[in-house]
Amino acid sequence: MLKKFRFLLIGFVIVGTTISLSFPSSFAADPNQKSIEFLIDTSGSMGGTKIEGVKVAVKTIVESIPSDIEVGLITFSSKAKVLVPLTTDRKVLLAAISNLRASGQTAIFDAIKLGIESMKSITGSRIILLTDGEDTVSNQSLKKLLESISLKQIPVDSIGLQTNEKQGQTLNSISSSSGGTFYPLNSIDQLIAAYQKSLESIILPTPVATPVVTPPAIVYTSKFLGFDWRLAPYIIAGQLFFIIFFLLLLIRKITSIKRIRKERWIFLEKYELRKLKTTATLRITKNINYDAIPPRIQKWIKTRLELVHSEMVFEKVIKLLLLAYIISTLLFLFIFKNIIFAAILGAIVTPLLFDKYTQNLHKKHIRLFADELPDFLNIAASALRAGLTFAQGLEAFSLENNGEVARQIRRATTEIQMGATIEGALMDVAIRMNNEDLKWTVTALSIQRNVGGSLATILSTTFTTVKERAEVRREVRTLSAEGKLSAYILMALPVGIFFFLFLTKRDYVSIFWTELAGFLLLGLIAAALTVGWIWIKKIIEIKI
Repeated sequence: MLKKFRFLLIGFVIVGTTISLSFPSSFAADPNQKSIEFLIDTSGSMGGTKIEGVKVAVKTIVESIPSDIEVGLITFSSKAKVLVPLTTDRKVLLAAISNLRASGQTAIFDAIKLGIESMKSITGSRIILLTDGEDTVSNQSLKKLLESISLKQIPVDSIGLQTNEKQGQTLNSISSSSGGTFYPLNSIDQLIAAYQKSLESIILPTPVATPVVTPPAIVYTSKFLGFDWRLAPYIIAGQLFFIIFFLLLLIRKITSIKRIRKERWIFLEKYELRKLKTTATLRITKNINYDAIPPRIQKWIKTRLELVHSEMVFEKVIKLLLLAYIISTLLFLFIFKNIIFAAILGAIVTPLLFDKYTQNLHKKHIRLFADELPDFLNIAASALRAGLTFAQGLEAFSLENNGEVARQIRRATTEIQMGATIEGALMDVAIRMNNEDLKWTVTALSIQRNVGGSLATILSTTFTTVKERAEVRREVRTLSAEGKLSAYILMALPVGIFFFLFLTKRDYVSIFWTELAGFLLLGLIAAALTVGWIWIKKIIEIKI
């Protein structure tokens, strides 16, 4: 049974592993780990001296925080975003603070919600909010926010910089609901003192108390998608869906195999071949039914296999493509942390890689054909001088030689035996192998057939010309090898550096998919690389 359903079992393992990686894990948060999240208003009203004063104050506070405390930075204007996740790397944090700019509206409630969700633990955590106005564009309402922060019990200290009475009441209600404190300020000079007072409970040592044994706090996190505990029921439902789906697929597979086996044995019984229970016959019943694959895809794959003279059967290629798709999807899942995006990229990249692989093999065959063609013409001319006909010379060459030219000539002689003309069969070979030399040779044969003359002499002259062209082609290939290698390196450098930064310092390149300017810049880079590749390719490719 395991051999029959090995692909379904592999699918179970892969999908189960992927879902498990995305499922909220119940790793206990470290109760001794302290963390501070700075929420800074970067709306348009904070421009000028305000934002500059905030930079100086926050830098001073960050430098005074002990190195074992994790610190994060969230900014909010028209949209709240995590500028620096919780980290102990002060250099990254200070650099991000230095680059703060003020513009847009104010999304206070969204920023607080984002700050609470980004906290790794409840004990020892604190959020410090700095703003000079009221919320204008948040998707989160004040009522739902107060319910959320009262449930989480993560203290939120609010610093109101020159706020009015109404704005102060809103900030005070937020701080009161979370167990934090509201600090109204009239001047930017009081900012450092407010920050220091807010951080006293975390930075200063706390009295030693009698330890109480309590179960570790369960914090639902996700390695990839950032789920919290409230989304756990939906994820469980998704897992149940996948399990039911594969169970139904397994039942359908069992039913399909039984039906195919019954039909095959009915066919064998009809012709009294029931006794042919060999290993090969039984193996037929284990083959997968590939009729569900669209005919266009089947034709495309078979055409590629025929193009490169592959001996692999269609069914084996399908299995290899499926395996390549699974591997590429897991790789993209590891990089982008999104299973849907990874599945789409895998579905795009896998056929492109297969097509590129077959094209490279075909180009290799074309080069071998061009290198072996002069010898074929010389042997054909010698056969004519020995008294053989041209058709006999073709057949003798195809049977006594190996290589790409011999393989194509064998195919051409088969077509000739089926009724095709010699010129037509050889012209098909020339078109299939994209060889101009053979096209000229076939044209010369056609002229000789209509006008007359010595075919051996024509082939000898053609052999000399093609041989000289092949030598020049090899020399050009050698001289242009350095340019091709330089082109590959130049094109690979920016892509390689991007993926290196993506894996090691993702914050440095996150602008490419989080900001509109990043999208535009990414499109400009892609266009520049494409133009550069076309330009370099035109320079290094010399047609002969």
